[in-house]
Amino acid sequence: MQNPPHPAVDAYRRLYVAHTAVARAIERDLIRVGVSLPQAIALQVIGTATGPVTATQLAGYMGQERQSMTGLIDRMEVKSWLMRVRDLPDRRAIRLELTDSGRKKLDEILPITYHAVIQIFNRFGEGELLNMARTFEAVYDAAAAQPGMDLPSVFDREPHAAAGAAIA
Repeated sequence: MQNPPHPAVDAYRRLYVAHTAVARAIERDLIRVGVSLPQAIALQVIGTATGPVTATQLAGYMGQERQSMTGLIDRMEVKSWLMRVRDLPDRRAIRLELTDSGRKKLDEILPITYHAVIQIFNRFGEGELLNMARTFEAVYDAAAAQPGMDLPSVFDREPHAAAGAAIA
């Protein structure tokens, strides 16, 4: 039996398709310098964090399970972009830290992702962009409020047009 049409289902479908298209466009530019979109996001999250970042925190920020981060972290470690450090008070926790090579790669990709995002969103006015940002935050909050979700708070300030982060 088919469910009746609902505006929420249509909105979700459009959001998913738009997200996929934006991600593919950004990744197309990143692949030219040997970086996947998940790697770029991880580089930016770890490289711009104000404190230590654990694999669990990175997974939460990326909307993934902790177990799925192992492969990503392993590949980034093989490329010498990050290292695992066991110096937190809880010795079981592992902090992720960018290496010099990882910082150089982050410096290389930030202008690429910034340009890709600007190219995609430059057709919208500042008011439209602020409305999108608020809407996306509200969608995130609604999903995070669902039973069993354990998503981190990722929006710590009011959106504004001059935000410097390109992808995360």
